[in-house]
Amino acid sequence: MIDGVFAASEAREVLSELLNFKINFHHMKNFSSEERFQKPDQHSNERLQDLKNTRAQLMALIEQAEEKNLKVKIDSKIFVELID
Repeated sequence: MIDGVFAASEAREVLSELLNFKINFHHMKNFSSEERFQKPDQHSNERLQDLKNTRAQLMALIEQAEEKNLKVKIDSKIFVELID
């Protein structure tokens, strides 16, 4: 869980690390699929594009916060449940 108010530079670091982790995960999943099955993982390729777009949008928002000397509030929850 990420919950707090951050200076723009701290928010950039926290969000960049999170998004980079997810991007690397999907890169590796796609690489594994290409090595094992000789075809890309469609879901991972779609997620990669989504994550890169999200990263660009967030970085633009953080730039605005820096220009206006504002803080960034991040409130993120993780819900885990077991399903069939």
